[in-house]
Amino acid sequence: MFEITHASVRVATAPSAASLTSAVQAAALPQADVGGWVSPRPRITRKGGVLDVLADPFGTHPQNQTTVTSIYEVPEGTGLVRTVAILSAVRDRLALAMRALDANGLQGYWSPVSVTRYAEAINGPVAWWSDGSAARTRTEERFPILTTDPDENPRGPTGADTHPTTPAETLDAMARRARQTAESGASLLWAGAALGLVAFLSYSAWKLGDHIPSRPPSAPGGSPA
Repeated sequence: MFEITHASVRVATAPSAASLTSAVQAAALPQADVGGWVSPRPRITRKGGVLDVLADPFGTHPQNQTTVTSIYEVPEGTGLVRTVAILSAVRDRLALAMRALDANGLQGYWSPVSVTRYAEAINGPVAWWSDGSAARTRTEERFPILTTDPDENPRGPTGADTHPTTPAETLDAMARRARQTAESGASLLWAGAALGLVAFLSYSAWKLGDHIPSRPPSAPGGSPA
């Protein structure tokens, strides 16, 4: 799996999905016997948001992060030395293609391109990538509005750990994010957000209790319905 991340201070200076897709496709080797990308489009996920920007108003650590991942398949039977040579060439071409996007007015910085071995348990089934499902993310074209929005998994299918769908899962995810943010010195914002959600849920449950009878109404004749 190939992975590279762009970090920018402002959303407007982050790379677009179209430009990232073109760069990934251009990084594939032109020869016919060197394999190619498994997915028709790369998986693009973004994280950041208003609260992250407020926590770092001077842009010391750009918080708007765009991660691009894709799986490259080398032909079956390719020897180890040739496999390493192919993947190294793709890595270098991908780094150059991404940095070439800076000419389009991008601001921020690129991470090094990482290359890791594909693992279905982590990255999801090959079919999930090859049929284009992996490329369909809700943050492909835009960043989440608030930092409290759950992150998408950049390397595989998104589960409850990164995409909570219930209040309990949301609170758990926020607690983890609060601990991570505390390590960078901005815990008050996350703690306030988490406590605010807890207070809201508690108040909602209390108000709901005002309108729920303590026992079901009796049917005619005094017997429960």
